[in-house]
Amino acid sequence: DTFNFNREATTDDQLTGLLNGGDGDDVVNIIGLQDLTTVALGTVNNGDLNLVAVESVVANEPNSYQLLGDNINNTWTIQGTNAGDVNGVAFAGFANVVGGSGNDTFVLARQDGATEDDRITGRIDGGANPSEGVARDVVDLMGLQDATTVSLDLAYAGASMTLQNIEQVDANAANSNTLVGTDGTNQWDITALNVGELNTMDFTAFENLLGRGGVDTFSFTDEGAVDGFVDGGAQPENTRDVVDMSELSVVTVVIGDTTNGFINIEEYRGNGADAVIRAADLENTWTIDSANGGRIVDENAQTVYFSSFGELEGG
Repeated sequence: DTFNFNREATTDDQLTGLLNGGDGDDVVNIIGLQDLTTVALGTVNNGDLNLVAVESVVANEPNSYQLLGDNINNTWTIQGTNAGDVNGVAFAGFANVVGGSGNDTFVLARQDGATEDDRITGRIDGGANPSEGVARDVVDLMGLQDATTVSLDLAYAGASMTLQNIEQVDANAANSNTLVGTDGTNQWDITALNVGELNTMDFTAFENLLGRGGVDTFSFTDEGAVDGFVDGGAQPENTRDVVDMSELSVVTVVIGDTTNGFINIEEYRGNGADAVIRAADLENTWTIDSANGGRIVDENAQTVYFSSFGELEGG
């Protein structure tokens, strides 16, 4: 069976109940609808249109539609742009994909013969947790061939893709990937090389970490490191983005040297007497106001705070 939904004049075709495709190979085509936003698979989650026993659903205006999975464990295999398969249901034209309350796995790679990686141009959303327990939603990007910028801030214009309600994202270590935090307060724990946790989401193979408009704290364990940069981004007035190296065995910070890996950081925390902080190559005023701590104000009136640094070097 083929079910076509069109827009006639100023009114969408509508179905207030459930569409059950029954036996056979069933296709739903959504053509130019303006009022419909969510297509839900199954009967548990309420969508503008709920589908059961349908093998394919196609929309022709992807930016306005989202596909909502059933409350089971779902595997979403993205194939091309805004298209793919979820548990045997083929879909196309959906810029936003949302999991149910089970464990959702989203897999993106590059199709054979394609010149671009798979992508979802809107958001990948793991969905809500079940009424009991916690779901673990995973985004698998290990098959992508291009460098990827993944953002938890839906408004970040430079993102390759945006994520919500995801517990784990794994990128391809062969690429120079960037992870962008939310626009609020973020806690970054870097636990191994290009590996760590952003708030409650685990990540692997992201060598560049970028904060947004809130307060970002980047904490390094003894094994923690990144190959690229740590950028605090902007922050609210009278707040600081922080790099905490108190657990590292060797700490050397060179302010103003972007090759050192730190950008837009207002406060550094060392590991005690062995830590070294070097000022930028500018005219600087050092104020020591605690044991191994204080602040540096450069000739451009930029202030950097520091603590637990036993060795201080001028620029």
